[in-house]
Amino acid sequence: MHHLRLTYFIRCRPYIFSFDSLGTRHPHALKVLSRYLGMEAKDKKGWTDTVQPIIKPASVPAQPNFCDCGVYLLHFVEQFMSDPDGFAQQILQQKTKKSVRSNNSERERLWGHDKIAGRRHEMKQKVISLSVEWRLEKQVDGKWKGKDQNEEQPRESGTRSTDPDSDIEVVEMSSKATRGVKVPRTNKAARLR
Repeated sequence: MHHLRLTYFIRCRPYIFSFDSLGTRHPHALKVLSRYLGMEAKDKKGWTDTVQPIIKPASVPAQPNFCDCGVYLLHFVEQFMSDPDGFAQQILQQKTKKSVRSNNSERERLWGHDKIAGRRHEMKQKVISLSVEWRLEKQVDGKWKGKDQNEEQPRESGTRSTDPDSDIEVVEMSSKATRGVKVPRTNKAARLR
């Protein structure tokens, strides 16, 4: 009976779960997200009386570096979506930080931590595969098929386009090639072409 009441409670109340493998809380970002979702409900659905969501960080396995945040996040979301009710119950029943830390192996098993190691490579291969598939779809009888006849044909990876509106290319840089090279810091995000 406890399971049924908890499931009903979960379905009747909005929640925002955060999956941060570095263990930070992000209270300001989560409050902004909460307000945004309320405004979207009002704008898109016409709901004027919305309930503030409960914000709860999920206790997920920690990543061993500072560069795999996206890989870990995508893995955790995929795991969560495989059984949303089950994972929501797990997250809502989490105890204090101390008890969560003491049960690290259980947390790693629950979130499939052993599957994360190869995820970056899998995602890279998927992007390359989709890129090849897209290029083949855009090419008909050996000719490039674009919106108009003057549209630029895709280039090989690593080459630069003169067209500022051309498609973005996936470019890989070797860590050996960038060692010792000082990159100027700017406030604007650099675009890869």
